[in-house]
Amino acid sequence: MSWLEIHSKAPKTMHLIPYQKSTWVSHYSPEELHQKVKPLVRPADEKPSYGMAAEYSLLGRKLDEKYCFEGIAKPHRLYLRRISLYPEHFMPIVRAEIEATSRGSIVSLLYSLPKGTLFIAALGTFVFWCVIAVFLLVEKNQLHAGLVFLFWLLGYIVMILNFQQKLKITQKLLEKVLA
Repeated sequence: MSWLEIHSKAPKTMHLIPYQKSTWVSHYSPEELHQKVKPLVRPADEKPSYGMAAEYSLLGRKLDEKYCFEGIAKPHRLYLRRISLYPEHFMPIVRAEIEATSRGSIVSLLYSLPKGTLFIAALGTFVFWCVIAVFLLVEKNQLHAGLVFLFWLLGYIVMILNFQQKLKITQKLLEKVLA
């Protein structure tokens, strides 16, 4: 990474809601970064083209090689999500603010879960805690309350690990595009 320095604002700690902030220092101006990213972002009005049967592989559809991201790319702001062939609910949304400096630009990045995923996670958490409260307060059954809590904890850990896995993939792709 000769052109890029990464400064993470959020240390490797676990957050209640998974997200990560980082700052990249680039030798490119915001306009040059925009010119690098814009051709790789599928416009909102363009539908994905999966083509005819010739474009299908043995395991399913082939990814459109033309675009890497979908979203919005403006000269000083990015709102991106990596394109995938199947729904990936833990794929981070990338929000970036690009500020010009005398030697290039500073890119402030925020990776977070999509709002729909956060809503489902919050709804599931609410339901699990209500069930735990019923087992503890009404049924007076600590064993079942503990089992429900462990099941909720397992789902939460899977959510965090999936987000971290997809975050690494997105960061590598973004670094490759901006390099």
